[in-house]
Amino acid sequence: MFQLLEQEKYILRRKLDAAIADYDIRVSELQADINDLQTMLDDQQKHARASDKEKTAQISELSEQNHKLSFELAEMASREEKLTMQIQSLKDQYSIRKCVLSDQVNHLENLRDEVRLLAPSRFRHITLIRSYRLHVLF
Repeated sequence: MFQLLEQEKYILRRKLDAAIADYDIRVSELQADINDLQTMLDDQQKHARASDKEKTAQISELSEQNHKLSFELAEMASREEKLTMQIQSLKDQYSIRKCVLSDQVNHLENLRDEVRLLAPSRFRHITLIRSYRLHVLF
């Protein structure tokens, strides 16, 4: 009976050693999995930080560009307003000059008409003056 107990103890000891060995193997495998997952997590966190840093830099750059473009747009709007005012001023000057020119053309036409009307009378007067001179001389 003692021998049976010893044999049973030996079998149980071997089963316990096998279970402990399986447990140690399983713990080692799980520890390796934990290490792999931790490495993967660290890599993902590095990539996430790098991506966040890049996004922050891009946002900063785009904000700066947006500020620059807003400033340029305001300058262009101001310039456009000044040019519009200059155009209106030039149009007004053109309109005034056109009216003055039209008045001058009308005045010249009136003077021409007057000269045409007075030309025959002038010719008669010149003729009369010549004839008086001829009479006075003779």
